[in-house]
Amino acid sequence: MSPHPQLAVLSQSGCRRSFFDLSTRTRTARIDVLPEGHELRFDPSSRLLYASHTYRSGHWPAHAAESHEITVVDVDTHDVADVINLSPEHAPHELLLDSDAGLLYASVEEGPAGPGGLVAIDLESRHMVRRISADAAIPHWATLTADGKKV
Repeated sequence: MSPHPQLAVLSQSGCRRSFFDLSTRTRTARIDVLPEGHELRFDPSSRLLYASHTYRSGHWPAHAAESHEITVVDVDTHDVADVINLSPEHAPHELLLDSDAGLLYASVEEGPAGPGGLVAIDLESRHMVRRISADAAIPHWATLTADGKKV
């Protein structure tokens, strides 16, 4: 475990994630990740950091192609632990963590399953276990109630 608090920074227009030691204000690591990182969510119990990757390049509505991954990084080793593939869903945005249920939710844009929605990912298996339609083409931000029963 890192002896000091860290700040993680994701490059939205590149393929880098940087970590900074907040005590010394110095960069302690820079790792290569998939392009166009979008949102970050930290799980303090597992010390894993999740990042959504929305597009391969560009931004909405001027992007080349949608992405469909979430990268998982160990914040202590700064290694990529896994890449979660959401196919056929694409363009994940917001990430919500429900530690009690062991789920990570990601908002996704409209795709083969219909209008945009939320997908639930089991944190242990790192597979999608549920899709909830938002009846909107590009849902972006969401929040989870404290009891985890509503988004």
